Amino acid sequence: MFLQDVEFFSNVGVQSILVGESLMRAQDPKAKLKELRGDYEPLVKICGLTDVNEALETVKYGADMIGLIFAPQSKRKVSVEAAKQIVAAVKEFRHDTGHVTELTSESSRDKLIENWFNWLTSAVQSHRPLVVGVFADQPLDEVKFLVQETGVDIIQLSGGEDWSIIPTLSKPVLRAVHIDPTGAPITLDSLPLPSCPVGLLLDAVDPNSPHMRGGTGQQIAWGSAAPLARTVPLALAGGLKSSNVAAAVRTFRPRLVDVASGVENSPGKKDLEQVRHFIFNAKHAFDT
Repeated sequence: MFLQDVEFFSNVGVQSILVGESLMRAQDPKAKLKELRGDYEPLVKICGLTDVNEALETVKYGADMIGLIFAPQSKRKVSVEAAKQIVAAVKEFRHDTGHVTELTSESSRDKLIENWFNWLTSAVQSHRPLVVGVFADQPLDEVKFLVQETGVDIIQLSGGEDWSIIPTLSKPVLRAVHIDPTGAPITLDSLPLPSCPVGLLLDAVDPNSPHMRGGTGQQIAWGSAAPLARTVPLALAGGLKSSNVAAAVRTFRPRLVDVASGVENSPGKKDLEQVRHFIFNAKHAFDT
């Protein structure tokens, strides 16, 4: 028996399923039970790193991705030289172990997003950890230059950039969607998605600092995010920390959780013990 079998019976109204032989034959019965329940381990991104040693320690604790912020207005902005050193150190640390699923165009909007996250999972499995360059409202030429100069693996757009630039970029794009707690819930139809695969990152808006793009510690408006979370795979940020990430994973089932301020002593300086707890709690959200 597999998860798709459970989903089929659930969709036709079955409320309980008796499982026996599948667990008896499984090499890891606990892992098999988690699979049948739809439980999983999300990917974890630790964002706003500025120091090589902290980046490597973060990776050793199990981070799947690290984020380097190039946005001029960010308190966690990293210099080009520091970014190059971090990328080089992280790429030396990782081991390439296999083929990565290709990003391909799909006929439907939801499939474009699903395809992107399938690619991400494959890329992490083969080349963990990945490095994300985070940009916000910067000239396109500057973004392209910094991506080329530093060698990041993924581009994250966290500002008000026009979605039409996404197909022109040389790396896979994770696009932030900022949830306004006073606004209407975000739906897939309300987003001007490009015609190429793209990842969606739900993040919060701080009403006291609307010009700040992420890293504010403001918790996302869960009610406003729920409709989109039920529709497509996504990444989740916004006020996450070790004490609430497990609940967020169980509520939204995001493919990726992203944290910056929630694991810091000060902007850009990580509390490595909090990093360790955050990663553990995210990865073990269903271990109850």
